[in-house]
Amino acid sequence: MTVTSLLVSAVEQVDGRISYTEVHTDHLGREHRFSYRAAGIDAQAVMAARAVKLLSGLEDNERQRIARDIEAGVDPATITPEYLTNAQALKVVLKAAMRFPAAEAMVVAQFINDTLTDAQLDAVFTVAIRQRIRTRVAGLLALKPDLDADRALEEDI
Repeated sequence: MTVTSLLVSAVEQVDGRISYTEVHTDHLGREHRFSYRAAGIDAQAVMAARAVKLLSGLEDNERQRIARDIEAGVDPATITPEYLTNAQALKVVLKAAMRFPAAEAMVVAQFINDTLTDAQLDAVFTVAIRQRIRTRVAGLLALKPDLDADRALEEDI
C-alpha cells in the first residue's frame, strides 16, 4: 500500500520556527494531517519519515483490529483488509485462531477448509506450515460432531 505526501504549508513564526502542515493521502483516499513547529530541519525528510511511520501504524492497527474481530467470533470470510495484503491478513487470522479453544476455532477451521486452496496457503506460508495447518484443521473438523453434541447438551441445561 502507498501513501502520497504533500507539504501544504510552511509559515515562519515570530520566534523563528516554522509552522509546517503535512497531508498524507493513503491508497483509499483518506487524508492524514500533521502539523508541527520546528527550526532548522529538512521538512521533506521529516515528511518522508512520517509517511513510512504512518503506513506502518495503519498496518499495525489493522492487524490488531483483525485479531480482535477473529477473537470476537467474526467470520473470517467477511474480513476485508484495507492496509494489509490478503496474505498478511490471512496470517493474522490464522495466528489469532491458534489461540482459540476448539469450539471457537471451528469457524476458522471451516473457513480454511472451505475457502483456501493449498496454493493460496503456500503463497503465504511454507509447504511445511501449510501441512501443519491442514492437519490441525482436519483434527478440529473431526471433533465437530462431538462439539456440536456438547453444545446441544449445554442448551438443554
